[in-house]
Amino acid sequence: MRITPATRISFGLVALTISLLLLGKMLGIAPDRTSTIVESRKTLSEALAIQFSAAAQRGDFPLIRETLESMVERDSEITSAAV
Repeated sequence: MRITPATRISFGLVALTISLLLLGKMLGIAPDRTSTIVESRKTLSEALAIQFSAAAQRGDFPLIRETLESMVERDSEITSAAV
């Protein structure tokens, strides 16, 4: 069976794409999943700290408790939370 020129070009483009993705990962150009997750957790923690600080100044401790409980219930990656 003979491979057509279109098939050869397709295989070449796939190989080139994979090579560029691997090169980008090695050089740190491609986004890293771990750093993205860490950054999103950091942003969430900072937002909660601001919200909880304001609630604590008002003495609204039930709001803090309810927020933490609902976060643990909704997000399977959060196993526990406390202040």
